[in-house]
Amino acid sequence: MVLRALRGLRFGSVEIVVHDGRVVQVERRERVRLQPADDRPPDRRGRTCDPNPRTDRIPGGSETAQAGETIE
Repeated sequence: MVLRALRGLRFGSVEIVVHDGRVVQVERRERVRLQPADDRPPDRRGRTCDPNPRTDRIPGGSETAQAGETIE
């Protein structure tokens, strides 16, 4: 049972629960590793990740601030 849980596991863990000297549970947790955004190919629409996202947005709202302007 433990070997079956380990089979094909690339990133993750297998936890064995023992009660009174008997294995009563085997848990398998698998992690999925994603590529960094810089290495990902464009999505199916041809978009790529913007390395310089907009920073002029105001947290919590949809308004944008112009250079030197403050919004109250």
